[in-house]
Amino acid sequence: AGVGAAVGNSSDALAPARGFGMRLTAVEGGEVSDCVIAGQWDGIGLKKCRDLRLHHNTIHDMMDDGIEFESANQSEVYFYNNHLYNVTTGISVTSNYPGPIYIYRNVVEVTHPGGRKMTPTFSIKSGHDSLGRAENIKFYNNTFYGVNLNLWEKTRDEAPDEWKGYDFVNNVFFTEKSRNYNFRGTGPEESRSEEHTSELQSRLLSSGPV
Repeated sequence: AGVGAAVGNSSDALAPARGFGMRLTAVEGGEVSDCVIAGQWDGIGLKKCRDLRLHHNTIHDMMDDGIEFESANQSEVYFYNNHLYNVTTGISVTSNYPGPIYIYRNVVEVTHPGGRKMTPTFSIKSGHDSLGRAENIKFYNNTFYGVNLNLWEKTRDEAPDEWKGYDFVNNVFFTEKSRNYNFRGTGPEESRSEEHTSELQSRLLSSGPV
């Protein structure tokens, strides 16, 4: 575990420091509550944690992600009753497995312009990266406000996760733009059938499991 842990990256020279307000690595059976994390590149970063609870925290003014669930060998993590605001990206699950990860009763406001002169980006970011897949993540009773997209997947990845094992139940998604989501299987350019595409859209709009 670490506080104010910095990670060097020459491509992010505009950032005051590319790092985390709090970095938790291989924590088992821990709890983080009633903390305020502000003015960092990323708020909280998790790696290889198990049976961890993060709740009633405030995370704001982040130049990138509010919280990163980006790890293999991570499971039974509970993130609930937290408030994220003025962040560039809210919750990143690129990538995380085997899970489950429970994300519920949070308020996420994605309004920060970002550390690389970006516009505010995504409330939820998903997809593959060098760590592998993202799966088995449960979003219950959250409120997401995004200037641009609320849900985003890296649709150009060679090994798509296609939101495998994700549940969306009783969430509220609001965006100032015309689209709430962009993930594989929801557009005419994708190879999946029109019937399956329609089913995905219907489930998402009704806050059912995907």
